[in-house]
Amino acid sequence: MKRRSLLFTGPKQVEIIEEELPPPAEGALLIESQLSAISPGTERLIFKGQAPADLPADDSLASLSGDLSFPLRYGYSIAGRVRALGPGVAKEWLDQPVFAFHPHASAFSLEPSDLIRCHQIYRSTMQYSCPIWKPRLISCKMVRR
Repeated sequence: MKRRSLLFTGPKQVEIIEEELPPPAEGALLIESQLSAISPGTERLIFKGQAPADLPADDSLASLSGDLSFPLRYGYSIAGRVRALGPGVAKEWLDQPVFAFHPHASAFSLEPSDLIRCHQIYRSTMQYSCPIWKPRLISCKMVRR
């Protein structure tokens, strides 16, 4: 399967690249993206070339390993639907709406433990409500500390 991914290539420069995405591995899911939110903070600094290149992208997320030097895949608020299951994944995951901390891409694979299931009130609004969870999660962490 082919996917499109956003790549920050330099200050004020981005490219959409097309690449091969293998089927999901053992215990993983293939997610087709429906919406990917852009951060007005960190991503704007990266786009402008103002983020410290030696700063870790995010040590707590496997999909954001490495630092902020160019070229760079970035993004951490993406919603989509599970479209394929790797061996060993429960069938009830298929077609489930999910949220993930993952760089901008039209499709990607992650394990269920790296996803948040979107609990829909209205099916048609799922892709609009899931990406707003990131700021809410950050707020909750700040309040709890």
